[in-house]
Order: sequence, then structure tokens, then C-alpha cells
Amino acid sequence: MRGGTQLGRARAKSGLSQRDVAEALGVAQSTVCRWEKGEREPRQRHLRALAILLRVDVGALIERRAA
Repeated sequence: MRGGTQLGRARAKSGLSQRDVAEALGVAQSTVCRWEKGEREPRQRHLRALAILLRVDVGALIERRAA
């Protein structure tokens, strides 16, 4: 998954901070940061929760960028 950029954009568009997202999902803020940098991938349950929280489709978060 290379959806880190999409996740960061969706979060910023929603007006939420990384800390807000982390608290809502029960993860550390550093975890959200790593997801956004593409260093780690969210688990499936977190992807679903992110999509609901950010009001986007899961596909929008995991869309791959052309290399």
C-alpha cells in the first residue's frame, strides 16, 4: 500500500490532527505519522475506522500511485 499520501490529504481535508485520529482509533500519534509517511500500513480494522472517521471510501485511502 502506498496510500500514505492519500491518508494525509484526507486527514488534513477533514480538519483533524494526527493526534485526533490517533485518539479516535486508539493508536499512538506516531503510528498515524508512520501510516502517512508510508512506513507502515494500517490494519484492515483501522482502515475501515479511518474511512468512517475521514468520510472517505477505503479505496481512496489505499489507492496506489503510479511508480
